[in-house]
Amino acid sequence: MTLLSVTRCVAALGALYLLAACAESSAPSDKTASLRVLNASRDSKAVTVFVDGSQVGSAVVFAQLSVPIPITPGAHRMTFTPMAVAQSAGSFSASFSTGDTTIVIVIDSSTIIDPIVLTDTGSIVPLGASKLRVVHFAEHAPAIDVWRTQPDYQTLIRVMFPFPYRAASGYIQSTPGDWTVVVTPEGRTDTLLATGPITVPDGKSRTVVLLDGDSAGLQARILDH
Repeated sequence: MTLLSVTRCVAALGALYLLAACAESSAPSDKTASLRVLNASRDSKAVTVFVDGSQVGSAVVFAQLSVPIPITPGAHRMTFTPMAVAQSAGSFSASFSTGDTTIVIVIDSSTIIDPIVLTDTGSIVPLGASKLRVVHFAEHAPAIDVWRTQPDYQTLIRVMFPFPYRAASGYIQSTPGDWTVVVTPEGRTDTLLATGPITVPDGKSRTVVLLDGDSAGLQARILDH
């Protein structure tokens, strides 16, 4: 499955990232599509969303995922306007399909629009397995290492190395059960972030989005598929 098939995520406001990550609770109807926005730009404070020039929903504050916004199937232009006056709006055009949910991850990249498509290879989960991946949108974080435990292996092992800002790991497969993610400074063992158990049921996957903390440090959002 490519990014522009079943589910799409777009990161905008300076850099646009297509990243599959569908929240189970936001499934659109069989006649509409759905849009959700995750604001990963701490500097923006809040982002107002426009679709084809009209505002939709309420402003999305930093680190929050918007409620589902119904949208008609077909091509639409989305614009994301930040509250911070020093930042410029970012926009992106995409096609929405009936029954799909698009999650838009809003980041800041010095107002330079830089579309990057992340493929979703390996997202299909066989029965008797679960999958997890990690994406790094913590703009103010130092260089980091990202580790995980998984249901069938409880010793910390790296997700991938190196793990730069804006990187996304591939899906890692294990048995169903509890995963954890731990973030440390690159080459050191101090803990910057440790999630609690991330329960991934049989046949399901999760995406862990690393974000800046509200004023410092890191936080994580877990997106269901």
